[in-house]
Amino acid sequence: MLRRPDHPPDRHARHRARRRDGRAVALVEYDGPVIDLLIKTRWLQEGEAGDRSAVGRAIGAMLADAARR
Repeated sequence: MLRRPDHPPDRHARHRARRRDGRAVALVEYDGPVIDLLIKTRWLQEGEAGDRSAVGRAIGAMLADAARR
């Protein structure tokens, strides 16, 4: 199937790209205190507290930053 160059990659393509780059995705359980910490440390904006994608990105960014230190 031909795709337009501006078409975003599908799920499988993103999965293959992550594997190729040595990355993975994991489910993370969190609760209110975790959300509070993310907001307090400015990894997450208060208005994004109910957005699971935003919370996941914030947790990932926070862990990546900690791993680089």
